[in-house]
Amino acid sequence: MKSINIKAILLTLLISLILGAIVYSFYDKFEKVTEEINIGFNGEARSNPLYASRLFLKEMGIPAERVDIYRLEDLPSTKTVILINTYRSTLSTKRIEKLLEWVDRGGHLITIIAPDYIETEEGGDILQSTLKIKAEDTRYFDGEYEDDKSDDSKSDKDSDEDYDPVNYVALKGLDKKYALNFYQMDPIDSDNDSDEKVMVKGSVFLLNRTYGDGMVSIASDLEFAENNYIEDEDHAEFFWQLVHRKHANPENVWLLNSDDMPALWEWLWQYAWQLILTLFVFLALWLYSLSHRFGPTIAVQELDRRRLLEHIQASGYFFWKKNQQNKLIESSRQVVLQKLGTLFPAWRRLNVDEQLTLASEYTELPIDKLRPLFFESRKLSMDEFIQL
Repeated sequence: MKSINIKAILLTLLISLILGAIVYSFYDKFEKVTEEINIGFNGEARSNPLYASRLFLKEMGIPAERVDIYRLEDLPSTKTVILINTYRSTLSTKRIEKLLEWVDRGGHLITIIAPDYIETEEGGDILQSTLKIKAEDTRYFDGEYEDDKSDDSKSDKDSDEDYDPVNYVALKGLDKKYALNFYQMDPIDSDNDSDEKVMVKGSVFLLNRTYGDGMVSIASDLEFAENNYIEDEDHAEFFWQLVHRKHANPENVWLLNSDDMPALWEWLWQYAWQLILTLFVFLALWLYSLSHRFGPTIAVQELDRRRLLEHIQASGYFFWKKNQQNKLIESSRQVVLQKLGTLFPAWRRLNVDEQLTLASEYTELPIDKLRPLFFESRKLSMDEFIQL
């Protein structure tokens, strides 16, 4: 008994020693390290690149809201700034004209230049053709894609690793120059000398044009105001100045980041939720009314049984169509004779005249009418057949 306990103790010590060596080796060779992993944006920021800009404006005391493209049917006060960060591919000529009329009354529109390859529902870009501006070929600033530099003239600072994307831009009437990051842009081509043009390396990056009592601002792009870049350099301050370029104190800022119409159920829930709830209540009440009934129980009516003669007549018509009249006549005769045999046990022992006499007394029909019923076989017309 003692030897068994010693073996168990030794085995336990051996296993503990092996496990201890494994644990020590693991902690000696591995180190616990905390690493941050960028999982991207969550919530609305994942689908709305202007989400951070909206929060920034709200923090600075300016009401700002994300707006769907169809909201341009009912334009806001001219003290509002409308920022459209899309190529306006779904805006019709009528909507563009309505938008420019709103600008003419004092509104401020901020949008981006649409390249020539962008096709709208009605062909070319209506806004740009109205303003007589267009986009030039994309210009790259990282040195690798510059068309005006040969491979021999590229220095080390022109490479992707050493290129400094910071460019300084100035707005008319402001002393400060704002640092913006650029790797590429679509320059704006305009022959209007009265436009305020913000230049980047000799190309027009931003154009501010007075239009009636309002202003149209068209930029090469608005990436500096998007979630990924607004915190870089002077992007937030430059965006603030752009929003205030027309109105010192704008009442609101509409931010549009998509040309797509929302799903029907989203639109209905947002703008007709009262109707949806009303229909839902009526549906619930209607279903409830079907499950309850006031008053006495409705008696279940028994189905009316057809008369036997109707079945016989229908069967006769069927056999007549199939040229099997004798089959129905003979079967009917056999049934009648069996019935008489049941009523009168001596029926089978009687001769024909005696059977006809007995049947006449029982049915109260004359013998001359009973004889063709029981014993005669001849070709009948349809009416005679059915009557028989």
